[in-house]
Amino acid sequence: MSETPSVRVGLESSLFSSDFGANLVRRLTLDDDGNLRIYSFNPASGNPASGQWVIGWEAIPEPCTIHGTCGPNSICITDGVNNTPSCICPPRFRPLSDVVNGGCERNIPLTENTKFIRLDYVNFSDRSNPTGIDSYSFTACQGQCLSDPKCLAFSFKYGLASGFEPGYCMLQLERLLNGY
Repeated sequence: MSETPSVRVGLESSLFSSDFGANLVRRLTLDDDGNLRIYSFNPASGNPASGQWVIGWEAIPEPCTIHGTCGPNSICITDGVNNTPSCICPPRFRPLSDVVNGGCERNIPLTENTKFIRLDYVNFSDRSNPTGIDSYSFTACQGQCLSDPKCLAFSFKYGLASGFEPGYCMLQLERLLNGY
């Protein structure tokens, strides 16, 4: 890093911390949650011994989109105030242990009569086993999931308004990962 609060990304682009221009000591850290951050040391009333490190920039500002923040079959949420993530179990699931971020397990077994529960604004983005398929309707996507015994959930995004473009169907097989 240079003396200015920036990080050179490529030949022609740079990232600047939120306190750019201030004459502060800074550090670039890859934190244990996998996020890259620039910290600036803010001395308290001129006394460096009682100062604190403050985040001036972070590569991923939404902590729930960092893969692995919560365990399998759980959903990450933030408190809306200081962006602190916490993990919850979806309906019909329970924590694997006392700590939900270790993941959740189903409290009832899947049967042929199992019904899906709609969870608006929840995304499970497991990139390790992509199962995206074109589908023209929500019902067709649901049918694809019901026909696969490993399918636990599905998400569907409608195509263009013309009705001639297929939508996108994502099947979640075997486990639900990286929910937010």
